Amino acid sequence: MTATVPFLARVRIKNYKSISACDVKLGSLTFLVGPNGSGKSNFLDALCFVADALRDSPAKALNDRVGEKLHRRGGAIWEVHRKGSGGSMAIRLDFQLPGGLTGHYSLQLRPNGRNQFNKGEPTFLVEREECKVSGPTSTEWFHISRTSHGAPRQRMSLDDAPSIPAKDGLYLAALGSVDPFPAVGDALTRMRSYNLSPGAIREETEPDPSPLLHRDGRNLPSLITQLDRWSPATKKRIEEYLRLVVPGVRSISTVSLDEPDGPGVIALELRQDFDARERGGQWPGWPFLAPNVSDGTLRALGILTALFQDGETPPSLISIEEPEIALHPAAVGILLGAMRSASKHRQVLVTTHSPELLHSGEVGSDELLAVSADTGATVIGRLDDGSREILADRLFSPGELLRLDQLDPEDAASQAACDDSDLFEL
Repeated sequence: MTATVPFLARVRIKNYKSISACDVKLGSLTFLVGPNGSGKSNFLDALCFVADALRDSPAKALNDRVGEKLHRRGGAIWEVHRKGSGGSMAIRLDFQLPGGLTGHYSLQLRPNGRNQFNKGEPTFLVEREECKVSGPTSTEWFHISRTSHGAPRQRMSLDDAPSIPAKDGLYLAALGSVDPFPAVGDALTRMRSYNLSPGAIREETEPDPSPLLHRDGRNLPSLITQLDRWSPATKKRIEEYLRLVVPGVRSISTVSLDEPDGPGVIALELRQDFDARERGGQWPGWPFLAPNVSDGTLRALGILTALFQDGETPPSLISIEEPEIALHPAAVGILLGAMRSASKHRQVLVTTHSPELLHSGEVGSDELLAVSADTGATVIGRLDDGSREILADRLFSPGELLRLDQLDPEDAASQAACDDSDLFEL
């Protein structure tokens, strides 16, 4: 999706993991900064939970986060629902789509107490769900609410709509042919979060037809093969950025590794040239399979591929966890340029502990969200007034304030105002 405005304009979350309540606005490029364990990853995971729940099902999305054993014991919802919270878990995403479509999607889940007594009951209940989409000429919407005992109540603008799904199903996913809702569901399911693993990238793997990079990067060889075939300009762009991070890298490719008694597998190969000037720049370079390539190089390649991957179904939003890991400080600045370039075409969210990434004068205070958890509950918000004034006066850079532990969110009271009435309006 090519967009000149951020896909998600505003995100509101209640009772998801460590997040009691948050209400934040997002730009095309946003950095989440805060201590270890403050809840930065939980914010990104809330977005991915919505994507996974729509793409597969809420039950599978919960199960993927806690493991099969906890799911069978009925513990999945409790591992995602904020501990000690008496309310339901809810997420609202305000979006902007190409073609002038704007609106919001809200989802609320809670544990299903009837499951303790009725064996056939689901472990959780999709308590409320609503979506509103406004275009140049019309507005379409629906609101579904359920209780454990009664039939679901529905209100909507649609004249001829599909039936309401089961207690643990999503209505937006059932509106696959009812405009304009498919555009919303498609964009939400194409949100992707990445925590790249060099170990996974090194693995020999069978060809994977997926058009998007997996969270840990394990299908990177297959995606490089696809880019080489269908989008060589994108592959060349990735190689050019990687060459800035790792001087001497000439090209990226995949090689087939024959297996006598099994399917063919492929592996990633980088070619590096340490003396191209002496050879007139014509030598193809030394080949290095992924097991012989450094962690930093593989992570950088995975991040660049995540940022620039394209095709018929490119990501609507990319979130990357701690891109600075295993990278030289100078290389972090190059990745910042790549993130800013990618954010012209898709929204980019980044969690970071790196002063080097934020030291550049290119990062403005409006691109920063501060995260803290001093009282055990995650607080996410724009920088407090003091930090914003310091940055506006150019007394310190964001990176210097991060090193001094002086990037704090605004008053938590403003975040606590995020209640159910804010998340559901129809």
